[in-house]
Amino acid sequence: MKINPYAALAAVCFAFSSGSAAGPLMPAGPDDGTLAAVIRKAKRAVVSIETRVGGKKGKETRVGSGFVCRSGGVIATRLSVIRGGEDIRVCFQDGSCKPGCVVFIDKPSELALLKIAGTGFDTLTMGETGTLPPSSQVMVLGNSLGVFPSLTLASFRGVDAEGFLNITASFPPGNCGGPVLDKSGRLIGLLAGRMNRDTGENVAEEDQGAALPVEKIRSVLRDAVRTIEPGQGWVGMAVEDLNRQGEPPAVRVVEVFPGGPAHQARIQSGDTLVGFQGEPIIGGRDLAEKVRLLDPDQPINFLIQRGKDAIDRKVKLIPIP
Repeated sequence: MKINPYAALAAVCFAFSSGSAAGPLMPAGPDDGTLAAVIRKAKRAVVSIETRVGGKKGKETRVGSGFVCRSGGVIATRLSVIRGGEDIRVCFQDGSCKPGCVVFIDKPSELALLKIAGTGFDTLTMGETGTLPPSSQVMVLGNSLGVFPSLTLASFRGVDAEGFLNITASFPPGNCGGPVLDKSGRLIGLLAGRMNRDTGENVAEEDQGAALPVEKIRSVLRDAVRTIEPGQGWVGMAVEDLNRQGEPPAVRVVEVFPGGPAHQARIQSGDTLVGFQGEPIIGGRDLAEKVRLLDPDQPINFLIQRGKDAIDRKVKLIPIP
């Protein structure tokens, strides 16, 4: 079966405050038994993510899910949950909420990492997908239609050609970005969305979902660890290298994080960065290294090419919370 999970951001990914839907779910509350004990422990690391976005009828609140992947306040979620947001809140099962800022995006996997202030948060134990037999039961925790934290039981079907986990269940909106756990409560994936029934030569089965495997999450965390170190200077944007034939190297802004320094300086997605501190930009990795050497609260200058216009932008670095 040929299915493209990147096109699978269906209703499971979004729940707006004005919307409604139906689907079986179980409140993750106290109960007797091993499963209940696993859930009670795991749900402390699961979060609801509320993102304010602009819509045709004004501001709306998009609701998704995520989980704490580092005790220092690093939250993993799906990029679609926070894309285009103007304000992000991360809420825990005890009702407490904290503002979140996007500190890292892995574009190929569409995994986004948020940072909230504080330390000592509960985290999930990471498992391995290679030891998970097909047809085994898995669990998805998240925010389903305003029931938070909620539990959806699913069946693991295997790994597809794109490296995504295939799982079968009825996924209510709001679960996108939530953790997929094995029966022992170990993290095996992040719910990416429902498979699109129209993207392959064959029709996908009803209620078939795709999950980013834990091995990819672990790899992204390794790449991001220096970027999200507390106290370092932070610009608040993601870039990609540009190979412009016959022109000097440059990078393109692919994401401007809501409320961050780049957003405040009116830098936009699609801008081309050609200069930094009066010097040419060699590439995204070199730019990131130079920024990491600077102290927070230090103003920096970017030369931007926007269409035919050359624009100077001054950005004041801030420390990652």
